[in-house]
Amino acid sequence: MLSMMVTFRFVTLVVVMFFSQFSVATGAERQKRAWIIPPISFPENDRGPFPKPMVQIRSDSDKEAKVEYQIEGPGADQPPEKLFTIDKNTGQLYVTRPLDRENQDKYMLKAIAKTGNAPAEAPMDIIIYVIDQNDNKPVFPPEPFLGNVPEASSTGFEFMQMEAKDADEPGNANSDIRYKILSQDPPLPKANMFAINPVSGHIRVQSQGLDREKYPKYTLEVQAADLEGYGLIGLGKAIITVNSCTGQKKPCIISPFNFPENDRGPFPKMMLQIGSDSDKEATLQYQIEGPGADQPPENLFTIDRNTGWMYVTKPLDREKQDKYTLKAIAKTGNAPAEAPMDIIIYVIDQNDNKPVFPPEPFLGNVPEASSTGFEFMQMEAKDADEPGNENSDIRYRILSQDPPLPNANMFAINPVSGQIRVQSQGLDREKYPRYTLEVEAADLEGEGLTGRGKAIITVQ
Repeated sequence: MLSMMVTFRFVTLVVVMFFSQFSVATGAERQKRAWIIPPISFPENDRGPFPKPMVQIRSDSDKEAKVEYQIEGPGADQPPEKLFTIDKNTGQLYVTRPLDRENQDKYMLKAIAKTGNAPAEAPMDIIIYVIDQNDNKPVFPPEPFLGNVPEASSTGFEFMQMEAKDADEPGNANSDIRYKILSQDPPLPKANMFAINPVSGHIRVQSQGLDREKYPKYTLEVQAADLEGYGLIGLGKAIITVNSCTGQKKPCIISPFNFPENDRGPFPKMMLQIGSDSDKEATLQYQIEGPGADQPPENLFTIDRNTGWMYVTKPLDREKQDKYTLKAIAKTGNAPAEAPMDIIIYVIDQNDNKPVFPPEPFLGNVPEASSTGFEFMQMEAKDADEPGNENSDIRYRILSQDPPLPNANMFAINPVSGQIRVQSQGLDREKYPRYTLEVEAADLEGEGLTGRGKAIITVQ
C-alpha cells in the first residue's frame, strides 16, 4: 500500500504523517482500513533553494521488489510541467520553483508505484494547497473617485464610497482592508470636513460649514491597508464637488437626513425644520406624506404645520426599516406654495445586535494524521447590524476544548473567516475520538457584543 514517510529535517515545511489502523474481525483476523491522506500545505513565494523537498512517498511492496515512483497531473506531466518532480527511486517529492496562490491555489496529483511495468498498487491522490502570504497590497482604480455633496448636508450624511481590491485570499486577514483619510485639500473651514468608514469605505460629512462659493471642491487622499489596517498600503483619491441652492426657492435640496436608531427621546423629538421663501408673501402651512407619516407606520413622523418643524414620535429600528422617504408640502390656503419636496431619512445603525450562531452545533471531521495547519471546517455567526459596518464586523476565538488532551490547543480558528485548523500534532482516534470546542464571536472587530457556539469534531 502506498504511504508517505515523514521527513523531519526540512523544518520549514508542513509534512503529512500517515497511519495504519487495525480492527479486530472474527477471531484474531486483522484487516487494514483505508488510508486517509490529508492535503499538503505549502506556502507561496517560498525562497528555496530549489528543487525543495516536500514529502516522501513509499510503498510496502518495496520490501519484495524494486519499486519506481512517478507523479501525474497538472504541475507534473501536464502544464505547468515539472513544477513538481519525484525521485523515481526514493519517492521524494520536490517543488522546483516558488508557488503563487493568486495564480493557482490547489494542485491535485496522482502518485504511482510500479514494479517494472506493472503497478505495485492503486494510484494515490496527493492534494497540495498553496498557503496565502500577504504579497498583494490593496489597489484603488487609477482614476480618482468622484462625489457630489449638497452644501446643506447634515453631519453624518454619507454620499459616496471608495473601494480598494486586494488579490490575497478572501476571508483572510491578508485581504481584510481598513480605510483612513490622510489629507484634505483645502483644509478649510476645518481639516476634518469629511470622515470615512474604516470598514466599508463610505465617506460622510463630518463637520458643518460646507460653502460652495468659498470651497467648491475638495480632494481627499485615502489610504487602504490590509491586515486589518496594519499591513500593506495602497493610496487613492476622492474629488468632492459641493453643490449649492443659489437662485432657487428654499429648500431646493434636502440631503438625506441621518437619525440614530434606538434614540431614547424624550419624544416627540425635533429632527429638522422645513421652510419656504414663499412665507415672506403669505402664511404657509406644512404637511408631510408617505410611509411613517399618513401611511403605515402612521404618525411615526409628524410636522408642526405652522413652523415646519418635523418630529419623530418614538425610537427607530434600523433592522426593521433602514430608510424612510417622505414628501414635504407647503400650502397657502388650499393651493401649493411650490412643488413638493422629497425628504429621505436614513436610520443610522447602532450596535444593538450580538453575533448569533445556529442553535445546533457545527459538525466536522478531521483525519488523525492531519498535518499542522490543515483546515477542515468553518464556523459562521450572523450579526443583524448593518453589513460593512464595524457593528457587524465579527472576530472569532476558541474559548475551550473538551477534552484538553493531549494538549489544550489541538485546534485554532481563523479570527476573520472562522475556519478551524489543526494546531498541534497528536490526534489519536482511539484515545480521543471526539472534541467539543466552545467558540466566541464578537462584533466591533472582536471588542463588542459576543455570541457563543459549539463545534463537535470527530477524529477519523
